[in-house]
Amino acid sequence: MDTPQAKQIFIVDHPIIQDGLENIFQFENDLKICGRANSSEETLKHLPSVKPDLMIADIFLKGIGGLDFVENIRRAGYTFPILVLSIYEGISYAEQCVGAGIEGYIPKKEKTSTLLKAIRNLLNGQIYIDEDLKLEIIKKFFMSDSLSVFSPKLILTEEEQKVYNFIGDGCPIETIAKLLNLNAKKIILFREQIKKKLYFKDNVELLQSAIGYRKG
Repeated sequence: MDTPQAKQIFIVDHPIIQDGLENIFQFENDLKICGRANSSEETLKHLPSVKPDLMIADIFLKGIGGLDFVENIRRAGYTFPILVLSIYEGISYAEQCVGAGIEGYIPKKEKTSTLLKAIRNLLNGQIYIDEDLKLEIIKKFFMSDSLSVFSPKLILTEEEQKVYNFIGDGCPIETIAKLLNLNAKKIILFREQIKKKLYFKDNVELLQSAIGYRKG
């Protein structure tokens, strides 16, 4: 029986963190480091040759560029999930990552088992946020009288907002593509990004939310 191929992981962090993660992954047969970098320029230089399945990055480090780094990665056409591993434990940093559509966020204080759980969640197409931070975000969502962190207006890009609105109007993918002068594959990509950013488990939840939002 063939052995499943290990998932390739690219790490963007200080060398000492890179070494620590490599020590962890040597005991995990399904995970393998395919590249390392500690700056945004170095990352974009190496990505074309390594083709990772997932990126682990501390995007708030000096020289990385924060959310602009993520935007540059996506603009370059890379769609692999990104897990932010950060020294910052405050809710504001997690909110920024959620708002930018980043798939995972955990503080560096977490246990190895939590890190591995987050990695495998992302590789399976799921989202992972540190449990304590998730509870804070949900609490803020229900207690706020203004637009919450989950509000489409705060989270979605202009193009995603247009797609979300058209979905709420009951337009099929092909119609939205014609209205926005884009191909259907691009609209489907926008739809998947919207689902990730707004934490919808499927297209039905997305449709129900969009219809309610448009009725407003």
